Amino acid sequence: MQLVAKIVGVLFVCCTVSATIVGAGDSSEASPPDIEPSSSSAEIQLVISLVWEGQNLLAHNLEALRTVRAEYPDIPFVHLISPAYMTRSEATADRHGELIRSLIKPQDKLGLLLTAWRSQVLQAGGIFRSGPTLWGHELDDSQCSPDCGVDVPVTIYPKDEITKLMIHGKVVLENAGIKPVTGFGSQAHLADQNMFNIARSLNFDHDFSAVAPEILAPRIKHFPYYQWVRGLWSDIKTDTQPYVISTPAGALVTVPLTGGSLDYEDLGTIMKRFTAATKAVGNAPPSLARQVFHIQ
Repeated sequence: MQLVAKIVGVLFVCCTVSATIVGAGDSSEASPPDIEPSSSSAEIQLVISLVWEGQNLLAHNLEALRTVRAEYPDIPFVHLISPAYMTRSEATADRHGELIRSLIKPQDKLGLLLTAWRSQVLQAGGIFRSGPTLWGHELDDSQCSPDCGVDVPVTIYPKDEITKLMIHGKVVLENAGIKPVTGFGSQAHLADQNMFNIARSLNFDHDFSAVAPEILAPRIKHFPYYQWVRGLWSDIKTDTQPYVISTPAGALVTVPLTGGSLDYEDLGTIMKRFTAATKAVGNAPPSLARQVFHIQ
C-alpha cells in the first residue's frame, strides 16, 4: 500500500511528465488502453493491478487497501480476482463476495484471475491435477484441506477444461455481483496462445498475464516456475509496452507486468525503475514520449 502512495506522489511532482492512470474507464464498457505513441506531450500511464489469488482475506490487508482507496479515491485499479473465494465454501461465499465488492470502485476494471484451485476445478466440471507445481513437486492430500491448487499451472490443463474454468469463473464472479468481468490474467503469469484464443472467444478484451522475467528472477530463479516464465516471456522487458495478440475471435490487448511486483521485489527497486522511466519519457521526443508502467 505504501507503494501506491509513493508512486502517485512521484507522478504528480515530476515537472516534465504528465501522468494518467489506465486500466479502467467506464466500467460498464471496457475499452483497450491506448497503445499508440502520444504526439502531444510526455506521458506515463500507470496501471495498478491487485491480484486476489484466492487466499485468506485477512482483516489487516483489507483495511490497508481501504485506507489507500480512501486517500486516492479517483485512481482506477485493475482487479484480478480468483473465483475460489466463492467456490471454497458456501458458508463464506456471500461474505467474501461482499468484502471484495466493498473495495471496488466504479472506475475500476474487473478481471478473472484464472487459477486451478481444486474447489474451482471440480465445480467447473474438470479433473483436478495435483502437479507439477511451480516449485517442482506434486501436492498430496495433506496440503489440500480445505483447498489447494493455486501453485499448479493452469496451462497443464487441456483446452476443454481451461474453457470450463474461464466460463465457470466468470459466472461465479458475476453471480457474486463482481461485474462486468472483461479482463483476465493467468495465475503465476503462465499463459499461452491457446489460452488467449479461448479468452477472446469468451469476450475477454484484456490480458494481464505477461511479465518481464527479470522482475520475478530474484525469488524464483532456482525453481521450475522461472524456467516456464522465461520460456513464455523471454521477449518481455521492463520497457515493453502493451501490444495486441491476434486470435481467431479478434484482437486481445496484453498489458505486461513491467513496472514491478511487491511479491517479488522491494519498494526501492520498483521506485528506481519508475524514476528511470520518468527520465526516459521526459527526455524523449514527443512522438516517443510515452510509457505504460504496470505494477502489481
